Amino acid sequence: MIFLVLMLVAYLLGSIPTGKVVVKRTKGVDIQDYGSGNIGAANVLRVAGPKASGLVLIVDIFKGMLPVLLAKWLLVSPIGQVLVGTAAIVGHVWPVFHGFKGGKGVLTAVGSLFVLAPLAALAAMVTGGGIMSKSRYSSLGSLTGTIVGAICLVLLIMAGKKPSGYLLHAFISTLVVVFTHRENIQRLLDGKENRLASGSAKKRRP
Repeated sequence: MIFLVLMLVAYLLGSIPTGKVVVKRTKGVDIQDYGSGNIGAANVLRVAGPKASGLVLIVDIFKGMLPVLLAKWLLVSPIGQVLVGTAAIVGHVWPVFHGFKGGKGVLTAVGSLFVLAPLAALAAMVTGGGIMSKSRYSSLGSLTGTIVGAICLVLLIMAGKKPSGYLLHAFISTLVVVFTHRENIQRLLDGKENRLASGSAKKRRP
């Protein structure tokens, strides 16, 4: 019963549309009408600037961290911890509070990974941030960081530093992030992906 409550809490927490709320309060506009239309931190940067984007980044990471921290505190099994984190990621990508249209799950996945394996999460953020900074492609940084984090987690498990149940997180997080970035991957391959720039978002056509 406690596990099911944790799953529900994690999903509802993940479902909070941080980007939409922050942009509405700071700019007075609907983020879905600008840029990519996505409510994640990258599009918030394009629409509302770095401060708003930074706030969304922090909150979205904590949406993944808090339910997993609670699961660990309540001595939920390693697989159970991963499933609770997965519920938060699913909530972020398919939020009940926002018509099941949310972000791409990267930051919430990193947040849950920070609780499970801080070293792997740090590697993911440093790598992803570095790639994003150099290339100005948010999607490329997100995909690379997620894969690096998953590889680091697998290596930690193989070294006996983390429980084998955490392997599920490496698989699920990579699968979800690749799935949510499938259109970005195609645009990267076609050379048509938009670069990341503060305040660069244009109003979307109706």
